[in-house]
Amino acid sequence: HSKVTCMGRLYKRIESHDPDVIVSVHPTMNHAPLRAVQKLSKKRGKHIPFFTVVTDLGSGHCMWFEKKVNKLYVASQRLYKLARRRGGTPRKNIVMAGL
Repeated sequence: HSKVTCMGRLYKRIESHDPDVIVSVHPTMNHAPLRAVQKLSKKRGKHIPFFTVVTDLGSGHCMWFEKKVNKLYVASQRLYKLARRRGGTPRKNIVMAGL
């Protein structure tokens, strides 16, 4: 849904800031922003890393977990397992660091 309704605005906003990295700290700001960043990276020929920091401690909404992020930071083993199961996030992209 956010891809359809917000993708153009997200893309323009991200492009206007010319970021070196994107850090998402909200579950609804993963899917569409990640797609916008991928599109912008391709257009500019410059990789823009996309990191997600899951700020939930015990459970995690499925929108937190996206398998194409460069790094996904979680605070617990439970969230690590949810990221693997719900998002299919590769092990090498998950960092268990706490908050």
